[in-house]
Parts: sequence; C-alpha cells; structure tokens
Amino acid sequence: MANSIVENIYIVNAPASSGKTTKIKSMVINHTIENPIDNVLCITYTNRATEELLRDLNSKNIHVSTIHSFLNKYLSIYFGHQEIIELYFELYGSAIQERIDNPEQKDTIEASNKKYSDKYGVLDMDTIKKNISRLYYNETAFNSLYYGGLSHDDLIWFSEIVFTRFQKVRERLTLKYQAIFVDEYQDSSDSVLKLFYDSVKDTSTKLYFLGDKMQQIYTNYRGGFEEEFQTLNKTISLSTNHRSLPVIIDLLNNMYNDPEYVQNPSDNYIGVEAEHEPRVIICNNPSQEVDDELSLYPQALCLYLLNQQKFDSIGASNLYRHVNRLDSYSFNKKLSATDVLSDSSSENPDQLLCLLFSIGNIYEYYSNGNLGNVLKILKENTRIFNSDFALITKHQDKIRMKESLDRVLQVFGTTASYQV
Repeated sequence: MANSIVENIYIVNAPASSGKTTKIKSMVINHTIENPIDNVLCITYTNRATEELLRDLNSKNIHVSTIHSFLNKYLSIYFGHQEIIELYFELYGSAIQERIDNPEQKDTIEASNKKYSDKYGVLDMDTIKKNISRLYYNETAFNSLYYGGLSHDDLIWFSEIVFTRFQKVRERLTLKYQAIFVDEYQDSSDSVLKLFYDSVKDTSTKLYFLGDKMQQIYTNYRGGFEEEFQTLNKTISLSTNHRSLPVIIDLLNNMYNDPEYVQNPSDNYIGVEAEHEPRVIICNNPSQEVDDELSLYPQALCLYLLNQQKFDSIGASNLYRHVNRLDSYSFNKKLSATDVLSDSSSENPDQLLCLLFSIGNIYEYYSNGNLGNVLKILKENTRIFNSDFALITKHQDKIRMKESLDRVLQVFGTTASYQV
C-alpha cells in the first residue's frame, strides 16, 4: 500500500545551478506578502548561507539561522526545567558514572575529575545533579558531562528526543512559525528532518525541504528518513539549469538516469553549441589528462583539483598531510582534513584551526584599522576567546586590547599597528 502524501510538507528538488537561493527568497517574500502576520523560519546549513539569505530578507517576521543556533535559542527556555534536566541524566547518566569511575585510568579524565573535586569538594553523581541547574549548548565537538553542556551533535540528538517526548515543545513550533524552510536537506541529519516533520505533520504550518540529493557532501544523513521521504509533496521543483550549455545538461541527465533529477537548459542557452563535446574521463593520472586536453583545446577551461593538489598550490602541502593523518579526520569519519582546513567560519569544529583562522582575519582587519570587525570576531567566537577581552568601556580598555593584539600578532608572525 502506497504511503499517503502529506500535503503541507514539500520536498523541493533543486539541482546545481537551478537558482535555489533565489527560489527560497522569492517563496519567503511571497509568503510574507500573502500572509503579513505570519512568522517564517529558514534553517540554513552554515553561517555564510544565513548571511546570504538575510541580505534580501529584512523583516521582523522572518527568522534565519543555522540549526544549532535555532535549537539553542528555541530550547533555552526549557533547559532549566526539571523534566529536561531529568531527561539529561536519564540519557547521559551511565556515561557520567563511567567518567567518574574512569575504569581505563585515562590521565586526561583523571585531571578533569581532580579539577571538579578540588572545586566542589567531592565528585559523585549526587553532587553533579545538585550543581546542574540548567543545560546549555557548549558550542564544541564534545559534551561537558559534569556541567550539562551539549556538544554540536548532541544538541541535535537531545533536541529530537525533547521534541518527541514533550508535545508542548512540538506544538509551540507550529504556533510560532507558519512556514518553515530547511535548506540543504540532503546534508541534514535524520534527527533534524524528523524533528521538523513530526512537529509539522497534521498542522496548518507549511514545511519545505530544499536541496539536491545528488549534491550530498556530508555523512550526517544515515538513511533513517526514507519512509517519510515517500510521503512528501513533490509538486514544487526547480528544473532549469541557468549556468550550463545543453550538451552539459544532457550529460548530467544521463549520468543521474533518474526522471526526478532531469534538468532543462535556460532559454538563454537554447541553441548555443559547445566547441567540443563534453566527456567524462576516468583515469589514474589527472594531471597528464588535463595537459592532453589543453593541448587539443587550448581555450578550454579545465577545473580539477584533488585535495592534495589544492593545498600544494597554496604552499600548505605539509599542513594538509599532517592533518589528514589525524584519526579525527581519517577515512570514513564525519569530517575530513579538507573540511576543517577550508572552513574559516566560527563554525569550524576544530578549535585550533578556528583560532588560527580567526587570528588571520583579526590581523587583516586590525592592520587596516578596522577595530569594529576585530571586536565582532572576538564576540562571535566566545568558545575560543575570553568574552571579557572584547569588552570596551573606557580608553584604557582599548590600550589593553592593543597591547594584547600586538603580542599575539607578533607571535603569529606578523606585525600590525592600530592608532589608539
């Protein structure tokens, strides 16, 4: 028996070059024009995507954020409730007890346990329960089990359980938002997809999952949402490729071999012919193949970069090799060396690289006298910078910051100055 379609939950197929961001903006704007008192929520995958959407969506009724920022803000009013804290110990109690016992006698855990004992006099489950009065999102890749801090992944997992267990949490979502857009659904975890699906189903709120399964680049999705996918409304689709010639689009359609992913060329490219037919080349020596192609077609634009070659080209080959050897970024892990070495945003899960990227950005702004953006970086990265450092209330604070930044940037291998 076929699954019945959930009419108010849409999956919008948006292949590469189909104008997905433009479509999201137009859908959001049209909804707010037709329903001016409605609240609209847009969930993006990165802070950069958030900034891109916010650039043209200026309304107090439109809320755009990453999934972590949204869940942290949305659930913060519940993090101090006794039922939520009890759920935390139900889910993490055994892990907390194991860390207290430290059966493998790990030095790092022993040091952490001693730090807690020195601060509170004793380390046991009763003391930890007494000291945790509310949970929080700690904005790191690891939980702070003794303090109620949820990591990146656990914030999402814990949120799904909260939404599943507490009906009022689900109901508040659809009472607050009348339209919800989830961008890059193919890179979202099963937990995120189910959280929104279960909350919106059987309500009047409209939910849109936008993305392209063919562009999945992360391993967050584990295949646990396939049954729900079959129930989604597929009446909205973006099938026009605005960037490629017809011969390229034909090649992509043949590679996908799926009628759901068929693209059509833009009117601007219909009738335009390529200088030569596109080809897919599978080889062991891409450098030689590119040289051969360029010898035949000198005007061709060849785009190819293997991970190693990308970092070789900017003089960072040794850095890439060393990071690539780390167990955290080895094969089949959630993140790769390329992921963390290419992410200059505050969301980079590697705190050391996040710090180095931030210092690089601070130097660029500081050396140009742009203290405002320096302060912005410091305030946005409270997990790596002391929040008091960016507190400027008097002239002496500016002098203190200048002296500190000068020392840091000198160690960083650069010199900069800012006139106070």
